[in-house]
Amino acid sequence: MPQRFSVSIALSALAVALAVGGCAHKPMVVSQSEANYFGTSKVHRYQLANGLKILILEDHSAPTFAYQTWYNVGSRDESPGRTGLAHFFEHMMFKDTQNHKEGELHRILETAGAEGENAFTSQDYTAYVQSLPSDKFELVAGLESDRMVNLLVKEESVNKEREVVQNERRFRTENNPNGLMYEKLYELAYAKHSYHWPVIGYDVDLRNASRQDFENFYKRFYAPNDATVVVAGDVDPAKILPILTKYYGKLSASKMNRKPAPQEPLQTAERIEYIPIKSPVEKLIVGYHIADAGSPDFPTIEAAREILAGGKGSRLYRRLVDGGIATSVELESSEQKDPGLLMIFLSLQKGKTSKQALALIDHEIKDMAAGHIKTEEIDRALSMHRFVVFDELASNYSKAQFLGFYETVAGNFERGVQIVNSLTSVDKGAIANVLKTYFRKENRTVVIGTATKESQ
Repeated sequence: MPQRFSVSIALSALAVALAVGGCAHKPMVVSQSEANYFGTSKVHRYQLANGLKILILEDHSAPTFAYQTWYNVGSRDESPGRTGLAHFFEHMMFKDTQNHKEGELHRILETAGAEGENAFTSQDYTAYVQSLPSDKFELVAGLESDRMVNLLVKEESVNKEREVVQNERRFRTENNPNGLMYEKLYELAYAKHSYHWPVIGYDVDLRNASRQDFENFYKRFYAPNDATVVVAGDVDPAKILPILTKYYGKLSASKMNRKPAPQEPLQTAERIEYIPIKSPVEKLIVGYHIADAGSPDFPTIEAAREILAGGKGSRLYRRLVDGGIATSVELESSEQKDPGLLMIFLSLQKGKTSKQALALIDHEIKDMAAGHIKTEEIDRALSMHRFVVFDELASNYSKAQFLGFYETVAGNFERGVQIVNSLTSVDKGAIANVLKTYFRKENRTVVIGTATKESQ
């Protein structure tokens, strides 16, 4: 596989009049383009007159395809007192529509041989995914276009799913030490931005939300002009585009009047909070504010992350785990529309403290920021990261997910390709600079979970 890939886009306007419903004289497809994926693979990009974006990646290696719908809505689009609505609709989208009763979607897809039928929500997006045999394309296009605009938001369904989501919150957050600490980290790190509240929402908001609140949210954000349909696999763009225009082209765009998320003020002092948790040992989460996924700094941040905590040969693993301070260390950088967090998760060994762990973290960051980074460390980190990326892109599902994620979060999937390619040219000077810029004490938030006596 070549070390560098070029990303080129040749945009051209296209007006295609398709006789669909009553729209014989209205152009369904208003633009198209072609872009390189990795290597010689091409991604075909289209946009319908109602705003729906379509990405199609041909791969005829197996008679299957992945079909994913990425909605440009997440918990960032909620407001105080009305949290949890985006995640709630991840559940509601499997309920009744005007054309299908609850459970029919799953039964039809299962009969058709679908696999991986699922959905997930984040701060920035909500996605619905499945993979099917290549002769079932029109079937899934009809089902997904139906629930995009024809969901029936019934009182009975809302109340039933409300209880399910509340139980999920209790399991994942309220009764989970890691979940509690993760929620607290975002609450402390973001004072104004809507990343402040959890994706699953607060229990009081879930209890108080009315059926009308949910229906308003659905009608506002679930629309063709707020979505991207991604298809990857054994398909022919020339054959499936007319099918997509048939089912989606007649849908009306929404007037969502989306307001930008409040800008988060620059953090100028370290924030630390201790919370009691049900754990026999102390736990620690450290979050540094970092750049958004579209920033030119992001590839270098990824390189720094790999050197710090990418596997057993990384600096923090050797210092903290091999050094007898922690039982595990994980580091996650959030790729988000707005500046996110780079988070370090630690479970400490019995008798060890967060003060000891933070001192070692600070030592390694200070050492790297001073430029004390070996060439072999960089080579190892970049090779490991690229291997993981390409290994994960082996299936139609993961290719579609890559396209849908970066198209939604970064504005175009080409940004994801650029991030991967940029990792071949990162040097120690650039790594040192991002450490000085983002990995500062005054730019971080720390949540320490203290072991309670009853759990020891």
